[in-house]
Parts: sequence; C-alpha cells; structure tokens
Amino acid sequence: RTGRRLDPDALARRAGGAREAFGRASGRLGAAARRDAARRREAAEEAGRLLEALGFEATLRRGYVIVRGEDGAVVRSRGAAAREARLLLRFAGDETLDVRPEGAGATGTPAGRPARPRPAKAPPEEQGSLF
Repeated sequence: RTGRRLDPDALARRAGGAREAFGRASGRLGAAARRDAARRREAAEEAGRLLEALGFEATLRRGYVIVRGEDGAVVRSRGAAAREARLLLRFAGDETLDVRPEGAGATGTPAGRPARPRPAKAPPEEQGSLF
C-alpha cells in the first residue's frame, strides 16, 4: 500500500489534478472578488449621489438660505430671527450676507408685509330632521 501512495506517477497525477482544481477555484475567487468590488463601488457612488441630493448645499442651490444668529446657532423661526440683533445669511457657493432685522411689529408681522385678514367664521348650519 505504501508503495502505491509514493509512486511518482501517481503523485504527479494527483498534483496535476490538485493544480487544476486550484486554478479553477482561484479563477472563481478572482471573479467573485471583482463582482463584489463592483457592487461596493456602485453602492458607494449611489450613497454619494444621495448625499449630494439631500445635503444642505443642494438645498442652498435650490434658492434657500441658512440663517444664523450672532452666536452662530441656526435660527429656525421668524420669531427667533426678530429677537436677534444681527443675522448671517448663507447662500449657495458659500456666499454670505450680514443683516440686521428691522421692523418686526408687535404682532410679529415682518415689515412691508401686512398680516392676512382671516375670514370670518359663518355660524354652523342646522342639520334639520333626518326623519
């Protein structure tokens, strides 16, 4: 038995078969690694596109501004802006404008824009009899 296992021809055949199997497995592994890298690259590119679309810079390019108070905190309402002595407006392209709020009235209506009158509520109609 030991003689057959140590037979040079038999060992060469087994080594050749193992070499072929290794070559096939190596090829499959390389192809799988390339597919995986392509999938990961596409996912990263998609995440980049999503970040670009949802990022604040895209919002600024659509015409919005970021309003900050003197302390650098974001001002989130007109009432908070009216309480600030100075505001910094940030536009697209890192353009900024330093402004001083003026003319907020006692009702909180911005200067130059009158409050919209609210329509008077009509008295509710009576339903009447259902029978």
